Amino acid sequence: MLNTFTNYFKNENYSILIANNKLYINNYNKIINIKSNEIIIDVKDKRLFIFGKDFILKKMDKIELYITGSITRVEINDR
Repeated sequence: MLNTFTNYFKNENYSILIANNKLYINNYNKIINIKSNEIIIDVKDKRLFIFGKDFILKKMDKIELYITGSITRVEINDR
């Protein structure tokens, strides 16, 4: 089962994981905006909106973002 799960994510162009007020995004394209209560990020052909409060950018590199804070709502829209 782990191989199936791993292969599924390898075939995706991006992944988003949310758990316990932590947000992990792999293979993002562009950060549009990061505020303490709103984050907007482009991933592939989608725009990701994260709403909440007390957001802190913990890690950022070319392909990964790791953010903590109180997440209240997430929207994924076509760009």
